[in-house]
Amino acid sequence: MAEVAKEGKRAMAEETCPNCGAVYEVKYVRMPIPDTDTVECDVCGERLAAWSNATQWPEYTLVKRPDGR
Repeated sequence: MAEVAKEGKRAMAEETCPNCGAVYEVKYVRMPIPDTDTVECDVCGERLAAWSNATQWPEYTLVKRPDGR
């Protein structure tokens, strides 16, 4: 994970899929209700994150595909 910056109550970071090289903006959100889930790469399906019974988890937004689009 690259540089992390504060945006209000969210921490932002940039992460690259280790399988295909797609680049994502990652924002970490906090919620009062625990959640269990996973996030997969929109391009290749590689699992990028997983959490169980957590009150903070990442939201991934694709910002650059491996082919540059």
